[in-house]
Amino acid sequence: MRSHETTVQRPTVLLDHYLKKLRLPTFLREYKTMAFVCANEGQDSVGFLSRLCERELLEREQHAAERRIRDARFPV
Repeated sequence: MRSHETTVQRPTVLLDHYLKKLRLPTFLREYKTMAFVCANEGQDSVGFLSRLCERELLEREQHAAERRIRDARFPV
């Protein structure tokens, strides 16, 4: 059983490392949940990647807007 745990654990450890290096925090945080959801909905790998990319993009846009507001230093 231990060899199965290693084979399952190794890809996720590598994937986590790659996603950190690529600076894809939403992918890192959401890929396991999104994989489960997409598998239950019968979506293929393209649908899975599309949903993850959409979440990453939306989060980046939200952070950029928050950063611009913060940098503008509007009076409170």
